[in-house]
Amino acid sequence: MGLTKQEKLKRSAIHEAGHAAIYLLQGWIFESVDIIPEGRIRGGIRNGEEVMLPGNYSRDMLSDGYEREFRQYSTIILAGYAAENKLLNRKKMSSADKFSQGITEGSDFNRYLHFANIFFVSNELAWAYFDYIMSELKHLLDNRFGLWESVIAIADELICKQELMKDECETIYKLKTESAL
Repeated sequence: MGLTKQEKLKRSAIHEAGHAAIYLLQGWIFESVDIIPEGRIRGGIRNGEEVMLPGNYSRDMLSDGYEREFRQYSTIILAGYAAENKLLNRKKMSSADKFSQGITEGSDFNRYLHFANIFFVSNELAWAYFDYIMSELKHLLDNRFGLWESVIAIADELICKQELMKDECETIYKLKTESAL
């Protein structure tokens, strides 16, 4: 049996709040985060800076200092999935399972794989890097007091308002992380 509309809305809100929390934790710039509850529930982060698009990069750029940008982009893309795994007890699959079954669910996975395949010579390496980034995200999120609470609070507010500006997210984030100390 599938998820109810309310469960899908909560999942989408937690997913997008996970992205927002990583942006805030790392001090990266974004304008707003939203969820669209009509039709196929979806959401996104609005970023005023140029977004790294796979078509703008090539494998030879990796040696020109793009590792940091690639890592940042991968972290941002996968933060929503990490939040879903932690807060919704979503069934986790190893990268090996995903690769062997050809699973690239959701647009974040598709974006990650498309982008990773520019920098890695094989899907196996792309998935190994996926495991590394997911481990780093878990470490980041688990070791920052109040961060999971801020993800939940941002998600709850997103469900009510459907869009939050960065300053609204920052207020929630600061409240939750400072009160946890």
